[in-house]
Parts: sequence; C-alpha cells; structure tokens
Amino acid sequence: MVRYADDLIFFADSESACKEIHEFTKDELGKIQLSIPEFGPTSKSRIFAPSESAEFLGVALKKNGTAYVLEVPDSKIRKAGGNIKSYTATEKVMKEKFTLAAVQSRIDAAIAGYVDAYAFANNVAQVERWLLQAKRECMHALITEMLGIDISKLSLGARTFLGLA
Repeated sequence: MVRYADDLIFFADSESACKEIHEFTKDELGKIQLSIPEFGPTSKSRIFAPSESAEFLGVALKKNGTAYVLEVPDSKIRKAGGNIKSYTATEKVMKEKFTLAAVQSRIDAAIAGYVDAYAFANNVAQVERWLLQAKRECMHALITEMLGIDISKLSLGARTFLGLA
C-alpha cells in the first residue's frame, strides 16, 4: 500500500528558524523529486505568528492564554451544518422515500459522527450545539413544508415531542 501525504506543519521559536526548516525540507524533498511551495501571500507555505490561528488538516491551532488548543474552524462548522440542512430539500426526502423518523435518524447519525470526529477539539461542545440547532431548523422546515403545520402554533410539549424545542 502506498499512502501519499502532502501536508506538513513545523513549529519553531523564530522566523529565521522557520526559514531554515523550510530550506532543509525543500532540499531533502528535492532529493526524491518532490517539492514544496515557496513562501508567499497565496502559497500554502507560510509562517504564522505565535498569536495567529493556523488551520491544518481541517482544524485550527489557536493560542488560548499561554497554551495552544485545537478547534474546529467556523467554516467547517458551517459546512457540517449545511450537510445537516441538506435534508430540508423536500425533493431529496421524497426521492429517497425517507420517513420523518429516517431523516431524524440520519441527521442524528451525522451529528454523532461529527462530534466523535472532533472529540479532541476544544470547541466540540459548540460544534454539537450548532449542529443540533441545524437539526431543529431542518426538522422545522420539513414539518412546515411537508405537513403544512405552523410550528409557532404548537405547544411547547408538542414542539418537544417533535424534537423542535
């Protein structure tokens, strides 16, 4: 099996050390006919200040007080929420012949998958809250559109029963 990896991240205590690491890596990779981009404003190769958030492999390394933490970037949270909200497309629901219970089950499985995948992240609770809100919005839209029910006229108990509270 051959696995190709093209993402690298290095940590150093100065900008000059970062440049030395870059040159060393460029030289070593060159020996096996591989390359890395030069530093530049549009390049994937760049130097981050200690206070800057650096995104790598879909997570952000951020300074939090005197330590660093891994967080799910807002862009990834929005994308996951968009995946959840894709179930509001009634054409998709009808084409796949999903029941309301099946939609809820699929959304719950997707949320569990995201939460498990990001369990290491400092902001996993925020991710889960955002995805649960996306689920509520999705279910609200489906119930309103598919069943013609005005959710605002339902009691708290009824909204809770439907998973909308």
